Amino acid sequence: MNQTLDQAASRRHWDENLDPQNLGAQVAGRNLRLEWDFYDSDEALWAEQQLPARPGGVFLELGAGLGTHALRLAVEGATVIAIDFSFARLKALRATAAQLGVADRLHCVQCAAEHLPFLDTQFSAIYTKSVLIHTRLPEALAEARRILRSGGKAVFIEPFGANPFAAFVRNVFAPQEWKAFTRYFDAWSAGEVARVFPRLQSRPYFLFGFLAFLWQYQWPHYRLFRFSLAITRWLDRIAFACIPPARRLAWFWVFAGEKE
Repeated sequence: MNQTLDQAASRRHWDENLDPQNLGAQVAGRNLRLEWDFYDSDEALWAEQQLPARPGGVFLELGAGLGTHALRLAVEGATVIAIDFSFARLKALRATAAQLGVADRLHCVQCAAEHLPFLDTQFSAIYTKSVLIHTRLPEALAEARRILRSGGKAVFIEPFGANPFAAFVRNVFAPQEWKAFTRYFDAWSAGEVARVFPRLQSRPYFLFGFLAFLWQYQWPHYRLFRFSLAITRWLDRIAFACIPPARRLAWFWVFAGEKE
């Protein structure tokens, strides 16, 4: 069952934290090219394939934050409606969009995922990564479905709570205030997505693969990240194919739903 989440704590945290990695670090400047390179890991690449073509496309991104993904969509020619709970983050995103020359294609709206200020059937695609874990899930999913047109695509990338490596890192390194406004996905959460979007594809990613991301989040080193990802990808494919219950230990799942 979905737990009660502390929205005041959530807003305070995101307003005060302008770190693209969301780990509470102080950031002097951004290297967007490197952010985009790191972002293109296996789960994000498959999710991107489920979305419409960029030039001319109109995308709604839930919880866009500082806009690593939203900015790239805009650079690629898409029109992006970037929504977020945090005004401070949207302000920073808007400034970066202006620097990149895409402010005319990236529009920021401050709101909660549970209450989207848009008309029914207004969008053909909605995307989010690691955001539904911070929402009241049934309400957020209902809103996502409401604003989608018939045949529209909803693509969600969400972390699960059962991966042992991820659980250890969360307990040791992640900001402790996350516990007040985070509910990692589980079987119930996946069932809610399937209930709202019966036409659904889903894929698990990263059992041992989680360890490669230590070279992104803890000790950033792009070449070691890619090397580690290539090795653990092979291990994960064997584990998921030969031991189906291992899929429950995946760090991320990607859900690609289509509105009937």
